[in-house]
Amino acid sequence: ERGRLALNLEQKTSELEAYKGMCQQAEMEKQRQHIQISTLQGEKEELSKRVEEVLLHINTEIQKAEVQHAAHAESISEELETEKQQKESLEEQLEQAKLHIGTLQTEKEEQNKEVQLRIN
Repeated sequence: ERGRLALNLEQKTSELEAYKGMCQQAEMEKQRQHIQISTLQGEKEELSKRVEEVLLHINTEIQKAEVQHAAHAESISEELETEKQQKESLEEQLEQAKLHIGTLQTEKEEQNKEVQLRIN
């Protein structure tokens, strides 16, 4: 009986040692995974910061482009307004020139009539 108990005790001790080894391995794996998780979280935070920086840069460039576009549009608007005013001024000058030509033609016709009357 004692031999059987001793054998049983030895077997249980061996099983306990095996379980202890498995627990140690599981604990080491748990620590390894914890380190890996910490590393990945650090990488995630770094990537998040980089994404924020890139988005900020993109938004800044978009705002610059919008400001430049607005300034360019304003400049074109001003140029168009200037050209419109110049066109109106030229049209007025053309009308005045036409009136002056008409006046000159009338004067010429009157002078021709006078000359004809003198000749006759």
